[in-house]
Amino acid sequence: MLNLDKFKAKEAEKAKNHSTDFQQAAQAEEQRQITFKTPAGFHVDPALEALIRKQTEQEAAEFEESVQKEGVREPILYWRHSVGHSVVETVVDGHHRLRAAQRQRIEYVPCRELHFASENEVRIWMLKNQLGRRNLSDAEKISIGLQLTAYLEEEAKRNQGHGVESEKIDRLAQVAELTDTSRRNVSKMKKIADSGDDALKAAVMAGEKSIHRGYEELKSREQEEEKKPTASKGKLYAEPVKKLFRKAELWKAGKLTDDQFRDEMEKLMGLSD
Repeated sequence: MLNLDKFKAKEAEKAKNHSTDFQQAAQAEEQRQITFKTPAGFHVDPALEALIRKQTEQEAAEFEESVQKEGVREPILYWRHSVGHSVVETVVDGHHRLRAAQRQRIEYVPCRELHFASENEVRIWMLKNQLGRRNLSDAEKISIGLQLTAYLEEEAKRNQGHGVESEKIDRLAQVAELTDTSRRNVSKMKKIADSGDDALKAAVMAGEKSIHRGYEELKSREQEEEKKPTASKGKLYAEPVKKLFRKAELWKAGKLTDDQFRDEMEKLMGLSD
């Protein structure tokens, strides 16, 4: 079994190579915070892992080869917190490094603990960290930005609950500023993301189609739907409306409670969305 002290000394020596005095000082401070743990000891939350950008097949193969040759060089960042009656160390950055280390049965990996007050703070940090990655397409950046602003809004609402006022913001403009893209492209990408067309969204995210082309295809389909005869729609709505009138009569007669009648109204509203 590998001696942990020797392993740590070797990794510390690697960090000193090719550094300026300032970089050495910064690295030395970070190095003091780095520990080494076995890959099996970390917890991976699928919901948090879903926030990170997926590697392409080529990227995954090249990364695997790199880890095989050089080991895990960058520390895995984790959040130590309670889940039920247990304390876990959840990975917040380094999922690909962890998976590669587990596959190659590496005994120890460098890691560093980060501190967060809530899971929402973790999501915000992870998405901001993702935006800092190089070689992201505009579609990828906007997708991350839309998620990030949603969590920022959630955090703002939580702060309002604690008496902290927050001004209303233009979310599309905020995403455009965060991602250095145009508000128009953000609006188009949001429409694609909200359309429920996973295949179209995947094609745009993969760069197979531009944001503009994906938006135009979606817009064209919507226009075609609007041109279709409305008779079928009339049939769709006729029966629910009749049912609602029957329920209204029962409610007036006192045979339905207010809550029961409200439920029927909400069902009809759901059909009209």
